[in-house]
Amino acid sequence: MYEQKIIEGKQEMEKALDYLSKEFSKLRVGKASPSLIEDLAVDYYGVKTPLKQLATINVVDIRLLAIQPYDKGSLKAIEGVISQSDLGLSCSAEKDVVRVTFPEPNEERRQELAKVIGQKAEEAKIIVRNAREKIWKEIKDLENTGQVTEDDKYKAQEELDKVVNEINNQIKEREEKKEQEVMTV
Repeated sequence: MYEQKIIEGKQEMEKALDYLSKEFSKLRVGKASPSLIEDLAVDYYGVKTPLKQLATINVVDIRLLAIQPYDKGSLKAIEGVISQSDLGLSCSAEKDVVRVTFPEPNEERRQELAKVIGQKAEEAKIIVRNAREKIWKEIKDLENTGQVTEDDKYKAQEELDKVVNEINNQIKEREEKKEQEVMTV
C-alpha cells in the first residue's frame, strides 16, 4: 500500500529536477542560447506573441544568434524587444535577419549567477521537502486507519528517505555542474 505512495512521491519530486533544468537553461553564461530569448513577448499587430512563434532562432557561433522572422514586417519589433530587455544583449537588424550578440560576462556577473544558481537549487530542494512531507503524512494516515502496520510505516520512511536523498544528490550535482560552467572563463 505504501509503495504506491512512494512511487507517487518520487514522481512529484522529479518535478523539482524538471523545474531546475528549466530555470538553469534561462541563465546566461556567455554562450548564445535560444532559450534565453525565445519567450520574449513581441508586440505583433497588437498582440503580445512569444518570439519563438514569430521566427526561427539559430545559433551562428558561441556568442551569436540569428533570428529570421516569418514576417519581415516584425523585424523592427523583434529588434526593439531584445534591445529593451534586461538581458544585456546587443542586436542589429539587417535585411531579413536580426543578429544578437552575447557579451562575455565579467567576474561580478559570474558571481551573481552563482548565487542565483544556489537559490534555484534551494527552491528545487523545497519542492522535494514539501513532497516528502505530504507523502509522509499520507503514510501516517494509512497507519492510523490500520491499512499499514507500524513496521511498514518505518520501512516506508526508509524508502522515502532513500528517494529524497537520491533526488537531492541529483540537484546538488546539477547545481555544481552549472556553477562550474558559470565560473569557467
